[in-house]
Amino acid sequence: MNDEPIDVNEPKPLSKSKLLLPGDQVIVVSTSLAFAFGLERAVILQQLHFLLGNKRNGKTINGSRWIYNTYKQWKQDHFPWMSLMTIRRRFCELEKMEAIKSCQPERRFSRRKYYRLSDKLLDALAKAPDQTPSVQSEPLQCSTRTPVKGSE
Repeated sequence: MNDEPIDVNEPKPLSKSKLLLPGDQVIVVSTSLAFAFGLERAVILQQLHFLLGNKRNGKTINGSRWIYNTYKQWKQDHFPWMSLMTIRRRFCELEKMEAIKSCQPERRFSRRKYYRLSDKLLDALAKAPDQTPSVQSEPLQCSTRTPVKGSE
């Protein structure tokens, strides 16, 4: 038996196998996006990109792929470390920056909001993949919803 005293205030070093726990969700974030949009917004953009890339996720409306969730679902399933208000603010900021588009085609019947990456962002990234998109630095307020044609 080891008789050395244990310092409870000293953090124990993690072994390499403990850094990525089995079952943990791993999110990879582009450093260019993080630099241009800030880390939390970049994580949201990267997660939207990932989800939109899988045909089993979301819904196609007017030829575009949309991902839908409530803010509570985004927190529960994708961003458990962010508060609900932070998630809402970041999505609203990304809408205001025109990095993402949103709609609520189900109208009053659901609080679920649909999102996709904006054509403006995708065009900017396609034209200059080695450069970061420009982002406005003024204070942002959430914009109004963008209606989807044919969803009325």
